[in-house]
Amino acid sequence: MKNIQIAEMLKISPATVSLALNNRPGVSEETRRKVLELRNSLIQNDLDSIERSRNIGTIGLLVYKSKNGIISETPFFVQLIDAFSDFCESLGFSLSLLYSSAETDTEIIEKIKPLKLDGLVIIATEMTSENVRFFQNNMTIPFVMADAYFPDCDVDTVVMNNAAGVIKAVRYAYDMGHRQIGFLSTEKTCNNFSDRLRAYLNEIERLGLIRDDGIIFKMPLSIDEAKERMLGYIKENAKLPSILIADNDRAAMGVLGALKEAGYKVPDDISLIGYDDMPMVQYVEPALTSIGLHQQTIARLAIDRLVKKINDPKENTYTIQQLVEVTLIERESVKKI
Repeated sequence: MKNIQIAEMLKISPATVSLALNNRPGVSEETRRKVLELRNSLIQNDLDSIERSRNIGTIGLLVYKSKNGIISETPFFVQLIDAFSDFCESLGFSLSLLYSSAETDTEIIEKIKPLKLDGLVIIATEMTSENVRFFQNNMTIPFVMADAYFPDCDVDTVVMNNAAGVIKAVRYAYDMGHRQIGFLSTEKTCNNFSDRLRAYLNEIERLGLIRDDGIIFKMPLSIDEAKERMLGYIKENAKLPSILIADNDRAAMGVLGALKEAGYKVPDDISLIGYDDMPMVQYVEPALTSIGLHQQTIARLAIDRLVKKINDPKENTYTIQQLVEVTLIERESVKKI
C-alpha cells in the first residue's frame, strides 16, 4: 500500500503518512492511529480479493526502538518498511506493523501474543544481544531479525554488509589518490555503526596508511547538529584530511554544509563520501558519492526465510545468517588527486 494512496484518502500529505508509519515526531497520536488503521484495513481488503488459496495468514513486522533514536532519524527505515509491506502483500500475507518504544521486552511479547501472528520479522537495528536472547527464550512463533547481526546469538538474520561498504569507500578514496582519509563516526551506538568504524580502522591499517585518531570525527545523527559539530571542529583548527568518509548520509550532508559555510570547496579542497544513498544526496551541490543499500533484497530474503520457517517445522531446527552486499554510487563529491 503506497503512502500517497493513504494520504489522498485521509486528506493529509504523503510526508505526514511517512512520519506516522515511521513513528516519528510531528504527527498527532490521533493522526498516527488513523494512518495505521487505514493502512492495515486497506491491505486486508486487498488480500480479501486474492484467491483464497493464496491468503496464508498474518506476518508481524516489529520495529524495535530503544532510546538511541537511530530509526527515527534515518529515512532508510521508511523504505525498508515499504519493501516488507510489498513482499508480504505479493505472497498473500497480511502485514501487521508494530512499534516498540518505552516498553520492556516482556511487555512487547505480551503485546504480540494476542495478535495470533504466523511469524514475525524484527527490525533489530537498535537491539542488543541481551534483547535478542530474551526473544529467543520467550517467542512461541517463528521470527527473523533484519538489519542487525548478533554473532553470539543463534538467530536467523538478514543484514547489509556494513563493513564492505566502508571498505569500498576507503579503497575508492585510495584509488583516487587520497592518503589522508578521515572518518565521520556517529556517536550513537548500534552494531551497524560499530561495524563501519571497525572496517575503516582495519582498512586504513591494511593499506599501510597512518592511523591518526585525530581524523576520526564524532558526529550527531541530525543534519543540523552535524553541521554545528563540524563548524566547531573547524574553529578549533582541527586537522582536516583530503577526504572524509561518513558512516551515514545525514552526517555527510551536515558536514557538507559546514565545509561550505567555512569557505571550503567540495571536492576541490576536500572530498566527501556518504553512506545509505538517501534520495536527497543526488540533489545537493555537489551530488554526493555514497554507499547504496538494497532494502528490497533485505526484505525479500527475510520474508522468504520466515515463510519457510512458518510452512516447514524442520526449518526451525537451524538458523541462517544472510549478508546483503552494498554498492558504491559514484557522483561528484570526490576529487582525483
